[in-house]
Amino acid sequence: MISLFLETDQTIVGFVDADLFVESLVEQKLQFCSTFLVSAILYVACHAYTAFDLESVAVGRLFFQETERLFRTDGSFDDLITLAAINTFSLACRFHGHEELAKELVAAARHMGRRLGLYSAPLDSPSSLAFQKLPGDLVRMTAHVAWGTYNWLTIHVLYFHDESIAIPPSLPIPGHERDDDLWPEHPLPEYMGSSFTKLCEFFVVIQDVAVVYSVVDRTPVVDRVPIAFAEAKYQKILAWADSLGKDMAWDQNSKEHVMLFQDEADVQAVAQKFEEVALFDEFAVYKKED
Repeated sequence: MISLFLETDQTIVGFVDADLFVESLVEQKLQFCSTFLVSAILYVACHAYTAFDLESVAVGRLFFQETERLFRTDGSFDDLITLAAINTFSLACRFHGHEELAKELVAAARHMGRRLGLYSAPLDSPSSLAFQKLPGDLVRMTAHVAWGTYNWLTIHVLYFHDESIAIPPSLPIPGHERDDDLWPEHPLPEYMGSSFTKLCEFFVVIQDVAVVYSVVDRTPVVDRVPIAFAEAKYQKILAWADSLGKDMAWDQNSKEHVMLFQDEADVQAVAQKFEEVALFDEFAVYKKED
């Protein structure tokens, strides 16, 4: 069931570096694995596994109880793998209707990620500079947890109007091609494709928009947000869309993560999630007519 999670949900949420997690799990090491994380993954996987065996529903209830217990006992310790477990558990709770617990978990993840310096930290901050001194495998896991958390929180900005994040992770996006040697190479497994990588890029633009549009101000958005801002973000989204490879186009042979990507990166739907996007919409309409 763990492989089911890694080949489906993980390909789009990217909460962990799958190879490092599996390696620690097989070798029974705690560096990139924990009881809390395994329990959370199995809880998610049990419900997906009902397509093959309905008895997994009952097993899933047991994993829910165990994962919540582990969250109560271990969830307050600031740690990368603990954060990955909290994210995974919150994903499962959203799936299965445990809304109040999901809110608690997302809030815990938000605060822990900030305390760990994974986002909301300038590039020249001590935490950001410290990441550059980490060994390669720890950079890979930290980058996955950072961007996985950032993306998950961005979804909550869109759908639940949670607090936006002004500064994205300083760590490199997993799977992103780079020309510099500041960070070690971080290719993703072939089965993951590029959906997670491209969502990271897309959500950075979305957070930029959310930060500006969510300012608590009685001034109408058309009076406080310059047209140049809307144009710049619109052009960024167009450039991002142009960068998508043919493998990101959905067809009958596409893998599941491509379908999920199409849903999460629906630009029109994203625009509708903001309460005040008149300026952005007007610019987009103007461009179409032009």
